Amino acid sequence: MPRVCVIGSANLDYTVALPRLPRVGETVSAGTLLINRGGKGANQAVAARRLGAEVRMIGCVGDDEAGGDMRRGLAAEGIGVDRLATVPGVATGTALIFVDREGRNMIGVAPGANHSSRWRWPGVGKTRSAGRRWRSASSRFRCRWSGGRSRPRAVRG
Repeated sequence: MPRVCVIGSANLDYTVALPRLPRVGETVSAGTLLINRGGKGANQAVAARRLGAEVRMIGCVGDDEAGGDMRRGLAAEGIGVDRLATVPGVATGTALIFVDREGRNMIGVAPGANHSSRWRWPGVGKTRSAGRRWRSASSRFRCRWSGGRSRPRAVRG
């Protein structure tokens, strides 16, 4: 079984399906609200797990209800969440998404805990901010377990 470590964001997504996207300053009514777990990293972790990989997620959630729900949801998918940090006093990342009938979208993200933590990476001499140095880490790096090592190591993807 392949092993995958995803480094990335975990968000609570509020998606509104609308007949059309609003213009600046306009309110478009009659939409349907969908609330789901999301975020680039969490979505990749779930996809890899559903394809049969052993998956671990490295990222951050807030100490709010959304963070607990994210942790439980990922764990229920069979994803290792022992490296999914809970950041006290910070909200879990949230995305507000508008989608029209043609599939076009507008997205705003409040990153919350995704930009809060600092990580110490194997082979890197100093701590880097997860929100700056590793902003696109889930698409730029992959982690692999090697041999009997219990900790993943980051390698360029």
